[in-house]
Amino acid sequence: MRATGALIEPFVLMENLVTLKKFSKNRPLKVTLSLELPCGFSPSYQIAAVMKRDSWAVLGAVWLPWFFVSCASTELPQQPIQYLEGIAPAGGGHRPLSPLEAGGYWDGDGVEGSPKIVIDLSDQRAYFYKSDVLVGVTPISSGSSTHRTPTGKFKVTQKSEDHRSSRYGDYVDKYGNVVVKDVDNQKDKRPPGTSYLGADMGYFLRFNRAIGMHRGFLPGYPASHGCVRQPEYMARKFYENAELGTPVIVVH
Repeated sequence: MRATGALIEPFVLMENLVTLKKFSKNRPLKVTLSLELPCGFSPSYQIAAVMKRDSWAVLGAVWLPWFFVSCASTELPQQPIQYLEGIAPAGGGHRPLSPLEAGGYWDGDGVEGSPKIVIDLSDQRAYFYKSDVLVGVTPISSGSSTHRTPTGKFKVTQKSEDHRSSRYGDYVDKYGNVVVKDVDNQKDKRPPGTSYLGADMGYFLRFNRAIGMHRGFLPGYPASHGCVRQPEYMARKFYENAELGTPVIVVH
């Protein structure tokens, strides 16, 4: 008996057992229920039953009446997870977390210890530690192939909650409407009657010259100009818990 999806109701199981009894009389029968989820996580539950001529009895079962699995990870967390929200592109507002942004959590409130941040470019994740205890994980979008995020050991040198880029952003009219988007103001000529508006980089943690961590849009792959983008919720948590001088280790 096979089911696809993450939510299975108990009557589905009972209905199939009733059907199976017609084909098995006085013979032990073992039924395996497999849940095939989109992420590839497929737990199986075995149900032992004995079928008689006019009735059946379930002898033993390992079964959850309602079963839900998050495809954020194949490892079930031991601590409660606070799920995230991403940041949509300019003008898009907030949106629900996409599957590509899944896999992060924060469990560091109330935990004491010296902070440390490790950014892994290969798996597009950043990890927050307090005295070597992992308390937070966030998906990221680091520098693109033409603006790679440098690896090395750094420290947080600036915190800016409402930071905006001094180089990348949009040219807007006097009403704030975007006239030319995604500009580099060191290369792209500004049209007459417009002004420059730097890209939103809220909860900015500078750690390597112009490069830092901040909230931003996560498309599911490295796409920034060198900075490390995070979903807003996690950017805020990292910002609130990092201090000036916090070690930042970037690895590949």
